[in-house]
Amino acid sequence: MGDNGRMGNPYAPKPPGTPAPAEDQERRRPPGPGRAPGRGRERAPREQVDPEVLRGLTRPLMVFTLLLLACLLLSSAPLPWRMGGVALAVAALVTGAMTLRRVWRAKVRGALVAAVVAGMAVSVTLGLATLAVIPVWDIEMARQTCMSEAITHSARAGCLADYKDSLEEYQDSLTR
Repeated sequence: MGDNGRMGNPYAPKPPGTPAPAEDQERRRPPGPGRAPGRGRERAPREQVDPEVLRGLTRPLMVFTLLLLACLLLSSAPLPWRMGGVALAVAALVTGAMTLRRVWRAKVRGALVAAVVAGMAVSVTLGLATLAVIPVWDIEMARQTCMSEAITHSARAGCLADYKDSLEEYQDSLTR
């Protein structure tokens, strides 16, 4: 509040002789040992990664990424081919682990490590999702055959209804 009960301009300069708020005093204090100007604590400077080492990581990262993409593409393929995605998921997981080890030894930190770990998690998820089809292999093959032979929308709807009924029967047989 100003002198007359009105709100003053918070962005206006302070009159000379006005004490500064505590946060401004902290910011203006000269840096002492272990203090950086404008910061509470300073981290040890990060080592620069040799560009040659980074260049050496590009090939394993590219192979890992391509295996992961191929696994993703095969996860939507027709059923006999979809199982190839499991082999690609395992290959991506192994390649990802080797790549992560190389990245860690090269002392590269940050987003690259997180991206490799996330890619490994995706490969595990895709592999397990593909393996989950094995118990309902016959039902899935019947759906694929029906959908490939269906010409009209009503025939496709019938295929999906039969598929749903077959899955419900399978679930009921598990609980009996």
